[in-house]
Amino acid sequence: MLGFLLLHANRAVATSALMDALWPSGEAPDTARKILHNAIWGLRGTLGSGQPEGVGPALITRPPGYVLQLDQDAVDLHRFQRLAEEGRSHLAEGAAQRAAAVLREAVGLWRGAVLADLVEAGFDWPVLAGLESTRVDVLEDYFDAELSLGRHYAVLRDIEAAADAGRLRERLCGQRMLALYRCGRHTDALGAYNRMRQRLVEQLGLEPGRKLRWLQQAILRHDDALLVPQGVRETIVTAGGARPEASRAPEHPEPVRAPYVPAQRANVAPATAVTPVPVPSVRAGVVRQDCSVVMVQAAVDERRAGPEATRVERSLVETLRSAVGYFDGTVAAPAGPALLAVFTGVDADKRAVSAALAVLEPRVRGMSARAVVAAGEAQLIRLDNGPDVPPMVAGPVLDTCRTVMARTAPGTVRACERTRERTSGTAGVSYAAAGGPVAGWRARSVRWRSLAHPSVPVVDRDHELDVLYSLLGRARHRSVAQFVTVLGDAGVGKTRMVLEFERRAVARWDDAELVVSGPDGADRPLGLLRNLLLALCHAPVGTDPVTSADLVRQVTHGCIADRTEAARVGDDVTELITAGELGPPPHRREALLAAGCRLLDAAALDHPLVVFVDDGHELDDAGLDFLERFVAGARSPLMLILAARPELLPRRPSWAGGQTQAAALTLPRPTDATVDRLADILLERTKQGRLELPTPVISEMLDGDAPQARRRALVRVLMRLDTSLTGRLVTRGTFPDLSTASSATGA
Repeated sequence: MLGFLLLHANRAVATSALMDALWPSGEAPDTARKILHNAIWGLRGTLGSGQPEGVGPALITRPPGYVLQLDQDAVDLHRFQRLAEEGRSHLAEGAAQRAAAVLREAVGLWRGAVLADLVEAGFDWPVLAGLESTRVDVLEDYFDAELSLGRHYAVLRDIEAAADAGRLRERLCGQRMLALYRCGRHTDALGAYNRMRQRLVEQLGLEPGRKLRWLQQAILRHDDALLVPQGVRETIVTAGGARPEASRAPEHPEPVRAPYVPAQRANVAPATAVTPVPVPSVRAGVVRQDCSVVMVQAAVDERRAGPEATRVERSLVETLRSAVGYFDGTVAAPAGPALLAVFTGVDADKRAVSAALAVLEPRVRGMSARAVVAAGEAQLIRLDNGPDVPPMVAGPVLDTCRTVMARTAPGTVRACERTRERTSGTAGVSYAAAGGPVAGWRARSVRWRSLAHPSVPVVDRDHELDVLYSLLGRARHRSVAQFVTVLGDAGVGKTRMVLEFERRAVARWDDAELVVSGPDGADRPLGLLRNLLLALCHAPVGTDPVTSADLVRQVTHGCIADRTEAARVGDDVTELITAGELGPPPHRREALLAAGCRLLDAAALDHPLVVFVDDGHELDDAGLDFLERFVAGARSPLMLILAARPELLPRRPSWAGGQTQAAALTLPRPTDATVDRLADILLERTKQGRLELPTPVISEMLDGDAPQARRRALVRVLMRLDTSLTGRLVTRGTFPDLSTASSATGA
């Protein structure tokens, strides 16, 4: 009874209404009125005990029942109603700051359902449902006030919790969509709309209202009206905690189409020492310009990471900051669970791919990361001109990142089609052959001509080079094939060492020839053999099939003396070269395989042939089977070198086993002394003007007073990038001349 009277404080409550509240309809006992009067008498005694007369609450009789008189603010419900009315009044006047503060206080009075203990006991008064509806109305008013102030990061979690409570409230759904959009989570915003529409249709047979439909269309077209007004304040919540409030961008901004000047340059220190780098500040606002965006997502397996899960997550953030800093980018505000970085200016796309590869390469136990690079016009929203507030990224480029990310496997980097067009070929980025406009293209490596420059020697690989040198001598002396597998993690220098070996081989045997291929295109039937034949006939990448076929015929007739056999082999390899993406028909593959191997064997008889297949761990089983069969059937001074990472062995534990001409070399990780020597050589060659490092930041770090550990981390990043070859053939006499490099280290 006290609860019902408190709900109607300072108002007369009829005796019949009290009886209906205490007993269900038709179930009141005959003595109900007497029981009620006794309860009123007892309640009066309780309220008056210990209080001076005329002070405190009082229960008085007033027809047609009773009135509980008390101070309104003594009941949290009535204080909530007063604050809600005051907050709504401020909101209507445009005083969003005061409205948010008052409404926040009103909502904060709630600690659960009203009279929850009575509800559990079976008292289900209609007024209680009305109060819950009023609470949600006020909560939505509070969200409106906070969103108008640009505090979408601060209230997003509360909005999602309220929306996930199962209520069919379009206003709340719209607030959720707007907050998600402003946080850069455009796909999630559209997903919220789709879920609400599905529920409305299934449960009520209705379509969303006009306002919600307009909001969906505005998100699809990235309407500037969805941005927050100028001059408001926001608290940004990031991985490092809450940041100070900052002025926001105009709601209807005039696009600033000027070069983007980062207000925060990412730290370039390793994970153990991250220090801010002072940079020029820019005014708050929105900048629309062409840029390249890196998106990184990671999943932490807490069972494998154990108690280190938090440290593992933090290490990814620090690695991103370091990698982005090396390549002169800007760390942006996260987009939900994804980390973002922005690159602008010269070579922005290439620098972005480099940073993405550098972030993923350090494999961390218990963490699986993947990255996407997308290029295009984006809205870079600067919240403040302070150095600690990262820009937010919006626009279609972010949607492209999410689309490609859905098709990106853990441990890989994929780039959108526009990025690939800008960076492949002579630009220096190597991509896997399989890909498309939706799935993107997997980036394999980036060449900056720094460590891969001819003037930089191969350091601390003398023993391995001597082994390769002796094996080639054996192949020439005995006219037998040699099969060598070079194993090592990314960045240990497998490719550089093989190229140095070829230079030394040519220095002694000027008739030696190097044929290079990689896993690109090897996933189609006989794709790897096709690549080797194109390399053998000196066909540049991109040569049309007809021209390539003519070149193959010329090589065939030059290597095979028997005209009849040369004509047959020439026809077969021409068919292989001109086959489409699906490769030759199944019934022809065995004959074409034999013809291609015959041509390579004949070329090796004409002059010693070294076949180098890079990134062998990416070959499928058919490609690996072909290599073993090719070497086993060769009858010429031929040497096949396969460079691969250690993950090849779990797939093929008996790789090259049983072949007397097979050997394997495992390259250990370069020592700190080796890395220090490379850093000194890079710096020396840069000062001599013989090579140029990727960014001024890298040059400054190598030349400045950076700690030795930081220099080593940077050089190891550069070593991981230049991991693949692009050229199909290096012929005799055209190997890089490294004679000017220091020979004491194995150059």
